[in-house]
Amino acid sequence: GTKGSVWYSGSGVPSGGTGANGDYYLNTANGNVYTKSAGSWGSPIENLTGPAGAAGSGGSGGNLLLNGGFAICQRQTAPGTYTTPPGLSVSADKYAADMWRVACQCASSGVTQYAQTDDAGTYATGVGARFIGNFKSTTAQKFAVYQMLQGSDCIDFQGQAVIGSVKLKCTNSSTYKLGILKLGQSGAVDVLPATIVSAWGANTVNPTWGSNLSLVGSATSCSVTTAFQQFTVTATLPAENGTANGYKNILLIVWSDSATTANDVLSVSEAGLYVGSTVPSWQPRHITDELLMVQRKTGSVGIRLTARFLMHRQYQH
Repeated sequence: GTKGSVWYSGSGVPSGGTGANGDYYLNTANGNVYTKSAGSWGSPIENLTGPAGAAGSGGSGGNLLLNGGFAICQRQTAPGTYTTPPGLSVSADKYAADMWRVACQCASSGVTQYAQTDDAGTYATGVGARFIGNFKSTTAQKFAVYQMLQGSDCIDFQGQAVIGSVKLKCTNSSTYKLGILKLGQSGAVDVLPATIVSAWGANTVNPTWGSNLSLVGSATSCSVTTAFQQFTVTATLPAENGTANGYKNILLIVWSDSATTANDVLSVSEAGLYVGSTVPSWQPRHITDELLMVQRKTGSVGIRLTARFLMHRQYQH
């Protein structure tokens, strides 16, 4: 019988040598559909990408970050007390709240500290989340707080727009930067350098990022005051994975634009990273789901006792 049409697909526009007249091609990067006629693919005839769906009931609104509400902090025996993340130094970033790492400029031990605030019953103005992550510098320095998405959680979004969102306040009004970093194609997936900053630079100068790390697009300058405000940053992820411009991981990061004042506290809550160009209303995951997802990412075997404690705290009202 007569040969039928053939469907082809690939990330990018079809090449002239692909297919025959009457065949079809799907660009998997953006959903464009082409048909070949007179030896040419021409312009797209259709796009299969539908509108963004609504957030599911009780879900996280599509949030790619974990522990964006800072409810889980296994590394602190007394969550409301400021302590230094174990092993943190100028040459070694370490975790504070689960999934959230800290990088610091000062080499002195104990300078950068973390504490979780439980605002149940007296919620902070401008924040709906119950928990807040607080990062304190006991001396003047630059520092950064960030979360890395594993490759399996971000590699499929190449070529797409993403938006990061976070609510911030500090004890002394200061400028912070909010940005999206990528671990480039030359890096090893899910493996960051010991510290993501190789040189902090002068005040108001962006840091020099560590090996294979770079900003995607531009950072947002955040005028942080003593009251919580929401800040966002947008970027389009590279569409050239497998090439020098590709990425292995992406990170959402907040850093001080200049050295903090001694004992300044940066408070962070309702952090999210979403595919698209709009930020949905922030929603927490059910605490059990959040704990299980954190456990899967960290491979923690000591989470069970902490989980019972945190679930009790989550629902005592």
